[in-house]
Amino acid sequence: MSINDLRDLNQKAYNVDPQFQGTTVVSHKPQEGETNIIKTYSGDGEHFYQIVATDCDNSLFGGSYRGMAVAPITKDFPEGDPNQVIIVSAGTNPKDWKNLASAFDEWVGFQSDQLSSAQAFLKRVQEKYTVTQLTGYSQGGYMLKVGAEAHIPTTVFNGWFRYADLTKAERDYIESHREMFVNFRHTNDDTVRYLDANMVGDDLGTIVWIDGSSHDLSSWNFDSKGNLIDEKGHVYKLPKNVDVEKSIEGMGKQFEVQMSLLSDLRTRFTASGGGLSSSEKIYLDDAQALAIVSTASLSWQ
Repeated sequence: MSINDLRDLNQKAYNVDPQFQGTTVVSHKPQEGETNIIKTYSGDGEHFYQIVATDCDNSLFGGSYRGMAVAPITKDFPEGDPNQVIIVSAGTNPKDWKNLASAFDEWVGFQSDQLSSAQAFLKRVQEKYTVTQLTGYSQGGYMLKVGAEAHIPTTVFNGWFRYADLTKAERDYIESHREMFVNFRHTNDDTVRYLDANMVGDDLGTIVWIDGSSHDLSSWNFDSKGNLIDEKGHVYKLPKNVDVEKSIEGMGKQFEVQMSLLSDLRTRFTASGGGLSSSEKIYLDDAQALAIVSTASLSWQ
């Protein structure tokens, strides 16, 4: 996966919305005329991703969140690698008033309405998959907070995000894992410059400033290997030194989610006060053993 792939995925994220004009709708459960496969381009050719989950929140307080989870299609995983899932959150749709209202909330000092939707979407996806990368665009810069909370590498483009919204724990994690969080921004992008209200140093070193003025995703340039390049020919790559760490943390987070779900299930089973039946106990024991085995198997891949 390259930065070029992440940019392409961000462009496709809008397509989870059936109302988004002029595009083929993408869905994990496609209907006629829709698709569950996304194609990206990088220096080594085309890459294909299986859509494993989508979220199109039309609730009043959901901020019209649009997101998708994709798994890279490989020889070993023709239906998408469940251990390398990427969550992508779309930027602001100027034709959606709830989407604009969410952007306005963030601008005037409130957290984006989409943040809670993104957090809930991540948790839902983690119930079945190991998420190893988050990404977003523009208003989707709040994915930096989601990533800091969940300890998942995050790369955003043109992200306007109020770093003051980070908790102390999230700030501490970013500062001690700086290489995992990147916000690519153009130096003269007025859309970002006048919206996020950050002071010098607030970004904790996550912003990578690149010459340019456009806020458009299509304005980013890449070399033959899918690395981002600026107008002076400087090359920017996704960090490689976090691969082992993020895989280990991803397995740990996945195991935590599975154990939490089993704990909730145990609580429901015993809610009547009668204790566990023999069949319920066997089910919980088997499910816990499966979670341990599946997590261990990831460490050998």
